[in-house]
This record gives sequence, structure tokens and C-alpha cells, in this order.
Amino acid sequence: MVLTSSSYGPPLLLLTHHDALAGPYHRSADAIANGAVPFDGDEAALRRALERTGADYLLLCRDAGYGDGTSFATRLAAGVPAEGLVPVEGPDAALLLLKVVR
Repeated sequence: MVLTSSSYGPPLLLLTHHDALAGPYHRSADAIANGAVPFDGDEAALRRALERTGADYLLLCRDAGYGDGTSFATRLAAGVPAEGLVPVEGPDAALLLLKVVR
């Protein structure tokens, strides 16, 4: 299962064997919130979302700004390392794929 912003949910489902936890087309409030709220907040918010969803991976657009540009996701996208989030080879150099190690 992959936690990513809403815009990556549909292509993730279409092009891979992974399950997406967010999508802009969804009728579930949780699925819509999963694609935005964890990425706009602090480290605790993102880690709570990873735990709550049981995500195996976190997918970010490399060097992207999330929320107001100071979020934990923005720092991760810039390459700042974080405990329990291990970079793995992703599908494209423009993306950052992090394995969630519990």
C-alpha cells in the first residue's frame, strides 16, 4: 500500500500492482484526506497517517513543496533523511519512494 498525494492515486492504480490510499475521485472522506492532510502538516501528522493507513511506502514528488512549503513532506522531498523512512529505487528519478520501516 502506498500513501501519496491525491494526484498520484489514479496512475498508481493504473500502472502498478500497488494499492493507493488516496484519490481525488473518491467518495470516502478518509481517502480524500489521505491525499492532502498528511502532506501539509508536521512530522507527527504524516507519521500518524502512515500508521493509521498501514502504508508500506510513501511516494513524493522529488523537490516538491507541500502545504505552505515548510511541511515534513516538503523536507522529505528535498532529501532530508528521517528515521523509519528508507529511500528505495523508484519508478522515476522525479519521484521519491520511501519504504516505511516499522
